[in-house]
Amino acid sequence: MLRFIISLALFICFSPLPSQAEEKIDWEAKQRAADIHQKLIQTQLSACAPSTATQVTFDDLFDANSESKAVNPNYTTKCVTVEGLAHWRMLMRDEKSRYAYARKGDSLLDQSLREHIGIIGHETMLSYELSDAPYQGTVTGVLSDCDTLFLPMGGYCHYQGGPFLYIVEIKGEPLKTHTRLTGEWAQWRYGNLGALDMSSDTAHVEAYFDTWLNLIAGRMKTGFETVKAISGQADNDYMKWDTFVAANSLDDIKASYYHGLYQAFFGTDTHYQHPNLLTGQRRYFVRTTPKPKDYTEMVYLSCVCLEDNCEGRWPISTADSLVSSDLPYLCHQHRVNKDNEWRAALPQADVPFRINTVELKGPS
Repeated sequence: MLRFIISLALFICFSPLPSQAEEKIDWEAKQRAADIHQKLIQTQLSACAPSTATQVTFDDLFDANSESKAVNPNYTTKCVTVEGLAHWRMLMRDEKSRYAYARKGDSLLDQSLREHIGIIGHETMLSYELSDAPYQGTVTGVLSDCDTLFLPMGGYCHYQGGPFLYIVEIKGEPLKTHTRLTGEWAQWRYGNLGALDMSSDTAHVEAYFDTWLNLIAGRMKTGFETVKAISGQADNDYMKWDTFVAANSLDDIKASYYHGLYQAFFGTDTHYQHPNLLTGQRRYFVRTTPKPKDYTEMVYLSCVCLEDNCEGRWPISTADSLVSSDLPYLCHQHRVNKDNEWRAALPQADVPFRINTVELKGPS
C-alpha cells in the first residue's frame, strides 16, 4: 500500500499539468506564426520601394473596425508610403501629435491613441540621423504589427504596441522649425501640465531642482557623478568624467543620448551656462494627464526663467521641455513612483532646429 501511495505521489508530482502542456503548444504555435509572418515581410522588403509602394494616409494604417490600436488588415505585410514626422523608432502623424502622445503619458494605457506608429530598421534610421533630429516627409516601408513578433526584446515593440513599419526609405528633410503652442486654449486642448500646488511632494520637488541646478552650475566632477546617479546612470561606464574631459567637442561624444550631459558640464554657449540659471524665477508643474490615479508614477517639471519675464510663455506640456536658445526657460523633468523612488532625467541637449512659438487662439 505504501509503495502504491509513493508511486502515485511521484506520478502526480512529475506529470505535466494540462495547462502547462497547452501553454507550451501555444508558445510553439506563436513562434511558428511569427516565423511565417517574418518570411512574408522579408519577401515584401526585397521589392519594396517608393515607386512600387501603395500610397496611404495615416488613418489607413489602423483598423477602422477596431477600438484598439490595431493594424489595418488590408495593408499588413504590404509595401506602403505615408506622410509623417519620423523620429527615432517612431513615426508621428504631424507636429501636434507629440502633444497628444504626451497627454496619454503611456500609450499602452490608451489603445485608442492613433497619432504614431513604430519604425524598425536600425541601420536605416542611423543613415537618416533620426537620433539627432526628426525627419519630415514621406516614409516607405512594409507595414506590420507588434502582435506578430515573438517575444520582442528592445526596440519600439518592447515598450509599445500596434502597427509599425519596417522602414525602407524617407523622402524629405530634417525638421528645420518646430512649432510650440502657448495660450489658455492650447493649454486646454493640448497641454498636460498643471501648477504644482502645495502638497507633500512640493518641498521635495523644489529642493530636487535647486540641487540639480547648483550641481550643473558648479561644473565639478562630484556634481557630474551626482547628476549621473540621480538619473539612474551611476554604473554607466561610458559616461565617465575622464571620457568627457578628453573630448575636444560634442562631436567626440558619439552617443547623442549623452550630449546634454556634455553640454551641461562642458558646454560654452548653452542654456546651462546662462547667467540667470540660479537666479531666475522658478515655476513648478505636475503632469495632470493621464490622471495620477491611472498612472504608476507622478511626473514633475521644474523650470527656471532665463529672461526678465516668462508669464504666458511657460510650457503647456512635458513635450515642450526642450533645450533651445529660442525658449525663455530651462526645464528639467523628474518623477517618483509608488514606492517613493525618485528619478531625474539626464540633461537634454540643445535641439538641432529652431523653435517658433505660436499662441493658439480658440473659437471666438
